[in-house]
Amino acid sequence: MVLNEDKKTEFVNSLENGRSVHAYIVEGAEGSGKEDFAKFCAAVLVCTGDNKPCGKCPSCKKIAGGGHPDIAVIEPPKDRKTISVDEVRRLRRDTAVLPNEGGRKVYIIKKGELLTDQVQNAMLKMIEEPPSFVTFFILTSKREALLATIRSRCQTVRLNAMNERDILEHLKTEYPKLDVETLESAASRCGGRIGRAVELLGKENKEMHDVVLKLLDALILPTGSRFELDTYLLGLKYKRETYCALFDEALLALRDLLLQKCGSRIERLFFEPEEMKKYVRLCSKESLVRFIRTVEDVRDKIDKNVNLNAALTHLTLELWNAK
Repeated sequence: MVLNEDKKTEFVNSLENGRSVHAYIVEGAEGSGKEDFAKFCAAVLVCTGDNKPCGKCPSCKKIAGGGHPDIAVIEPPKDRKTISVDEVRRLRRDTAVLPNEGGRKVYIIKKGELLTDQVQNAMLKMIEEPPSFVTFFILTSKREALLATIRSRCQTVRLNAMNERDILEHLKTEYPKLDVETLESAASRCGGRIGRAVELLGKENKEMHDVVLKLLDALILPTGSRFELDTYLLGLKYKRETYCALFDEALLALRDLLLQKCGSRIERLFFEPEEMKKYVRLCSKESLVRFIRTVEDVRDKIDKNVNLNAALTHLTLELWNAK
């Protein structure tokens, strides 16, 4: 199975018909295959064979081997949320250098939704008038986070959720040693996002899943208390980005509970069948909506670099008041 096959076919056809452009915004939810799509397009652009990407030419073999000198993936360092203006300037200088091989250079810029206005303004000239051999792919989960001046100079490709059957077939190919029940659970709970399905199969996700259940126990069960919730959450000592990932998981759990409370038949994204029963009967729809809004608000604040401990303390207070 080819991920986002329809969009990849559209890109190949546009290239063959002379309708390709120099800059693309690739928009999709986390785990929707944005980087996979961009790397496929990059392979098409640098391929020197027929039926691109042919998989046989030297360029395709280098990509399959893990790297190509004319394809660069740009992402923030681990200690920062976004690239800096200085990094954009270095990138701009690099775009003026002829390709090492063939006739194309491709730059894949990740986390476009986190680029500051200052960084985007520094990118503008580079994206507006790049050398003829350069193509950009800006990956983002939220196109609106990019400046209008950037959006107007790029063609947008929107990646849609994949169906469960295709995701399951992909997982069977990638994880032949895992039992079918485990793969089916990941496929049904990933919300149409292949990257999310892969996360669900990982050890780290199992640990995160258990943490969310402990937080729900403290918040919802009669034996829980605000002190327990506060102590446990602050005691995790996660980094900022890990807390953001935790709250993303918590939002999936709360969404599942709300849908169950409303009698919806929409597939679960967090819970196994038996896990949610003890929570559903103790929550009202109104309290679940308040929980979701509170977690979304604090998650957004943490993403914007407010004081972490203050944000976590505020979260536990607001969650307890929202019961």
